[in-house]
Amino acid sequence: MSYPTNTSDIEVPFLKISGSPKEMGLTHGETYRNLIGTLFEIRHELLLKGAKGSDENKIEDIAYSFWKYISNFDKPLAIELESTAKAANILPWKLVVAGGFTDLMDALSTTIHPDYHECTVAIDPAKGFIAGTWDSHPEAGEALILLERHPNNGPATLALTTAGWPCQQGLNSYGVGFAITNLTPNKSSKHGLVYIAANAFLGTAQSTSHILNQLKTETYCSGHSYIVLDRTGSGAIMETTNTTTNILQINSLTTKANHYLSGPQSIDNNSNYLYYDYSISREKELHENISQMANAQDFPSCLFNSQKVNRTDSSQVAITCAHFLISVIDNTIWYAKGPALPPLKYQMLSKTLSDE
Repeated sequence: MSYPTNTSDIEVPFLKISGSPKEMGLTHGETYRNLIGTLFEIRHELLLKGAKGSDENKIEDIAYSFWKYISNFDKPLAIELESTAKAANILPWKLVVAGGFTDLMDALSTTIHPDYHECTVAIDPAKGFIAGTWDSHPEAGEALILLERHPNNGPATLALTTAGWPCQQGLNSYGVGFAITNLTPNKSSKHGLVYIAANAFLGTAQSTSHILNQLKTETYCSGHSYIVLDRTGSGAIMETTNTTTNILQINSLTTKANHYLSGPQSIDNNSNYLYYDYSISREKELHENISQMANAQDFPSCLFNSQKVNRTDSSQVAITCAHFLISVIDNTIWYAKGPALPPLKYQMLSKTLSDE
């Protein structure tokens, strides 16, 4: 892995959009038409190769099923996404493939495919931040954008996301931050809410309790941890399977990787997750390193000093495509593309959500 020598090595494209869902979607899709199309082609090919027994018809059928669920779940979101797809010259189900890759991998496979199920995230209500890594296949980092949205109705959002989708890891103008890690449930479903759409809905949150009370009753197609923190210091992690959800209130520094909680609250026994011990060790390592962090610019050092959380080997199935720190105190995202590298070589970039 080469070291960054200037900000262009760690920067991601930035777009600010506003207006109706249709207007925002059209601008988004037109601006990133090539990124969206390329990401679809790459992930479509990965699904064909990685999900045993999959074929083009199965991928389209399941992606379309996910799209229909989104259409019924959130009408404004569906309008925005449909407009994005139209401007990008692809069908909406292809946008689902581009954004909802791991859920499709789970639904297509006879057994859940955990190799792409990474990311390690920390939440600290006392200090008002969520910080972590976004891990995916190496090519995914080229589709990463920073998107600022100012809809005519509802809160503004600022988020790191894959081109084509409103939010993945980010915050909104109500001072609510959110992030996600993948989980590996015993079963997945071909019907339900795909994670990238749930992330977009998190962008509408008025508070932690407000949004999770709405999301806890949804049907999900696979497993994820939705990590939410608001400006009052109310933090929570909601775990999902395809049949149930569990909400854990967070009051102190907590780290989350890719296994379900154990104990009486557990909603899955992790029997289908091949890397359970490794996931536990990543949580422990990030907790130990980040507990010593003084400010946002120390976060790359926390990751660089890690042995497991920071994934630099681009020959592997998944790599750290970006690292970030979301501050709900001042509505700022600190970010850098790629894994953390020697901290003296660069500083994280930052963007604050604007008033308009």
